[in-house]
Amino acid sequence: LLFVILSLGPVLRFNGNLYEDIALPAQYLSWFPPIRAVGRPTFFVLGVLLPLAMLAAHGFDRILIVLEERRLAQTAFMILLPGFLLLEYWSGEFPGRVIEVNPFYEQLAHEPDGTAIIQLPMGRTASKRYLLLQTYHQQPIVEGLSARTPDEAYQYIRDNPLLLNWFENTPLDCNVLTGERVMPALNQLVVDGFQYIVVHHQEKEIPNLFAEYLPLEPVYQGSGLSAFKVADLKYQPPCPTIYARVTDLPSPEISTFITWDEKISLLGYDLPGIDPEANALPIALYWQALARMDESFVAYFHLIDPETGSLIAQADVIPRGWSYPTTLWEKDEVVEDTVLIPLENVPPGEYELRVGWYAADSAARLRPDSDQAYQFFDDSVLLATIER
Repeated sequence: LLFVILSLGPVLRFNGNLYEDIALPAQYLSWFPPIRAVGRPTFFVLGVLLPLAMLAAHGFDRILIVLEERRLAQTAFMILLPGFLLLEYWSGEFPGRVIEVNPFYEQLAHEPDGTAIIQLPMGRTASKRYLLLQTYHQQPIVEGLSARTPDEAYQYIRDNPLLLNWFENTPLDCNVLTGERVMPALNQLVVDGFQYIVVHHQEKEIPNLFAEYLPLEPVYQGSGLSAFKVADLKYQPPCPTIYARVTDLPSPEISTFITWDEKISLLGYDLPGIDPEANALPIALYWQALARMDESFVAYFHLIDPETGSLIAQADVIPRGWSYPTTLWEKDEVVEDTVLIPLENVPPGEYELRVGWYAADSAARLRPDSDQAYQFFDDSVLLATIER
């Protein structure tokens, strides 16, 4: 009874709830060296085995006394009971079953080390299965716990709005999970090496709970599994930020007449100069959609050493902090954006600022057209000369 009471811990825990204001005897005896040496209160359960063994031996002895006059029954009891115990502790071959592993995980095993994945649905029960699958693909996973773990183990999941919603099976609500919250969460996942979101489902289609978060085509779809690329989700995010559409022509400091494949036009830009606090070069740009686009495009900005042709610094962006892809633009809409080009490792000197666009999916560059700006063989356009 003492060991049972000590194993309950210093405070009452009942039905998954912790009652810290109700102290138990272990709290008052924690100073006692033999009790303090045990460490975790749950280890006192081991102490219960000794009195249980003594009681079992005493009961065994009493049964033998009762069967003294029935020698045959006594002999059978002495053979059968130890035989049962031996069978109970027998560690022979354990019957199992063959696990069928989806070909996607076999493919994942051949990808570079560190190709982290997020598997849905999340939760402790499902994560044990994901641990088994991890023995096949050998890649990092966001969740895979097989024992009781402290709350701190889930801190990373709680700090990311997308992961938290998936962990808690929360339906998508764009009034709560706005585009301004989605994009930093996605960027963090990409920076931390997560490349795939894998949805396990029994039906042919993935559950609506997750389908709403993944408004894009899967890169793999097989029996009971659909896989999506995290980076692709940045170009077609859930709950995109819809800005007030502007069609009025701006008045930039420097006007330009540059178009790309009759899709995007640069009406002009402002170049206020280097920001010493951010150690970056800000550029305010005024884009215009020449047509409705079904594909997401990425704008790139390169600082080039004109003497060597070397790339010194760059910024690849989807406008407005990756929150307003070109797939959301309407024809004739004017999109104002500010881009920061980092200058951390840029030595003093004179550099060419070049700009261009490429397709997010294929990386194919759009061809520029301009009678004013110089065009390079790589389909970039000279925007300005920068003095560092």
